Amino acid sequence: MDALLDQKCALYEQLSKQVITVADYQVKKHEINRELDGLKRIQAILTAETAQSQASRQAKTARQRAAHEIAHSHDLTAGLCDTLIDRVYIYPNNRVKIVWKLQDFCTEESLRIE
Repeated sequence: MDALLDQKCALYEQLSKQVITVADYQVKKHEINRELDGLKRIQAILTAETAQSQASRQAKTARQRAAHEIAHSHDLTAGLCDTLIDRVYIYPNNRVKIVWKLQDFCTEESLRIE
């Protein structure tokens, strides 16, 4: 992108020194702008993918920490519940719905306790 911006400046200098015509300047400037737009789109995609990758890595780390805590715990403590469970809904007929803090920590089947 820096190289294209440098080309754009050099192109303007050529125009100001009357090395190229206004028509040539506009055509070449349009080409450079088109390339810059493409690179900006690619940069935006890569930035979004990087952010998503970092979020996935953080979620994985949180799941690993919780799994480690569970593996070394012999009892269900309040701290462990706070780590794993966001909220619990209790419905009639002894139906319970658990909202987990960690995404994909448990499968859909394990969320249903009856």
